[in-house]
Amino acid sequence: LKQGHIAAMTTIRELCSTGQLDAAGQYIRQNYTPFLETPFMRSLVPLGLIGATHAMKSEGEDPRVIEAVLREAVAAGQTVWGSEHPYIAWALSDLAMLLRDQGRLDEAETLAREALVMRRKILGNENPDTVESLKGLIDVLQREGKSAEADKLRREMALPGDDVPRPPSTE
Repeated sequence: LKQGHIAAMTTIRELCSTGQLDAAGQYIRQNYTPFLETPFMRSLVPLGLIGATHAMKSEGEDPRVIEAVLREAVAAGQTVWGSEHPYIAWALSDLAMLLRDQGRLDEAETLAREALVMRRKILGNENPDTVESLKGLIDVLQREGKSAEADKLRREMALPGDDVPRPPSTE
């Protein structure tokens, strides 16, 4: 099993390093699809992909490889849980921050907004994960030069350090 994983990661790295991100995604999908058909394994597929990206980040993996795996984690999560789930929001948020760090701010903003909307709907405004998504979006907006919108969002949730009182929860 470990040898298979090493071989798969080598192939994914090669595809990503040559700009073949779609082929890398297809290769990842090919490898996890059989597990989606096994009832007790279904939920483990997206979780395993998300977890793998966290290990990859800490090991200094090429961001293109992490991006390919995160995109497949989102797709697998949507297959398993539908379009909205806390783990899908987690993967979207991670992907948004990865793209932010690469300077791909337009795409990062779109994904950060999607993650925030999903987390607000599922977890509520007060949840720490929702607050982290909000902070991530604010950071992206600041980097894009959209300070007015970033300030509005900061006031909306009265993040720590702000002098504006926090509005009551909408739940």
